[in-house]
Amino acid sequence: PETPKTNFELKRHPVMMDHPLPQVLNYRLPNRPLTPLYEVPLEARMPIFPYFESPSDSCFMGVAVVGPPNAGKSTLVNTIIGQKVLAVSRKVNTTNNTIEALKTDDKTQMLFYDTPGILSTHGPRTNAISTKGWTQVHSADFTLFVVDSIKVLRNDVRTACKRLQKLLEPQSQQITEAQLEGESDSQFSQRQNLASSTIPAALVMTKVDLVKDRRSLRHKVNELHEYAKFEKVFYVSAEHNYNVEQVYSFLKEKAPEGEWLYHPQQVTNLSDVEKVEQIIREELLNWYHEELPYSWKLRTVGWTPYLDGTLRIDTEVLVHSQIQIGIFLGKQSRTVKKVCESAKAKIIQLYQRPVKLVLKAKLAKDHLTKEVKRNQNLKVSHPRLESITQFPKETLNLLSGNS
Repeated sequence: PETPKTNFELKRHPVMMDHPLPQVLNYRLPNRPLTPLYEVPLEARMPIFPYFESPSDSCFMGVAVVGPPNAGKSTLVNTIIGQKVLAVSRKVNTTNNTIEALKTDDKTQMLFYDTPGILSTHGPRTNAISTKGWTQVHSADFTLFVVDSIKVLRNDVRTACKRLQKLLEPQSQQITEAQLEGESDSQFSQRQNLASSTIPAALVMTKVDLVKDRRSLRHKVNELHEYAKFEKVFYVSAEHNYNVEQVYSFLKEKAPEGEWLYHPQQVTNLSDVEKVEQIIREELLNWYHEELPYSWKLRTVGWTPYLDGTLRIDTEVLVHSQIQIGIFLGKQSRTVKKVCESAKAKIIQLYQRPVKLVLKAKLAKDHLTKEVKRNQNLKVSHPRLESITQFPKETLNLLSGNS
């Protein structure tokens, strides 16, 4: 029988890769990762920008954005900057740490401190979160006190206004007038409290597009003025970009002269890993209820670019029990798939490249025990530490700081 003819030529399918010459053909290469899997490079863990010099007559201003939870602080900062940098959800305390957002315009650089919501509760967690907001008031040059226009004024807001007045009121402008004749001690102290000086802060009433009764809004502003003497009052709607430009123009006029602290192209102090974790946390708050998403922690273990431009991100969600793993996955893993789809769409919009997001649930106890065992097994001394033992006694004293 006749032997069949064998063709030893490799069968490849040429693909035109938008080359100007039609004679040039590029062959499709197999997709492969450009970096090792389950590793996060340094560029993704910290923001890296080139060296820059501040222009002459530059202005710099730090603005602390404080207020009760769900007042629209993060939405206001996102609208001022012009892009979504901060996570926003309908849950309380979506922002659990102070995040810096930047806007550089002409010769003015504005640094906004987006702080967690201020709560007057007795819980250890809420008290720890509330103190983060007050610490930024001292370091900032100006303060925006954001209040929801459609909510009823609670005692938390009134107490926060009183505290803000005491923190920002300069001691040199306090009343030194003597007590009048026939005036009691209580009347004199009451007159001192009512005649307090204006503080470097502005009251921002948000969500005014949802207000139906304008009189009630005016009564709220008048009541807040009794507890704190604000320099300016703004009525804004961050979602519809109403009067937000007036807030930024007012802050820009008050910016003092100073050198820039950040690169003009930088919009936040978050790294790429932290930005992705912010997006995932926002989706966890939207899809899961009660206190579960607040107790879960995120840990990015992989940041791998591929040859075709796809970025693979591996993130672990540290939970506290097997039951929470089942809640995280949902029935037939439907819930976690929806979280991945919605978070992946936002990450693709942020980086403008195809993204593959992988979410895995892991017990926090197992993670901690592995870290402890890993640290216990590190018994090999470093070569540099071994070389120190060869130094004379005087040099060792200098290295250890002993005189």
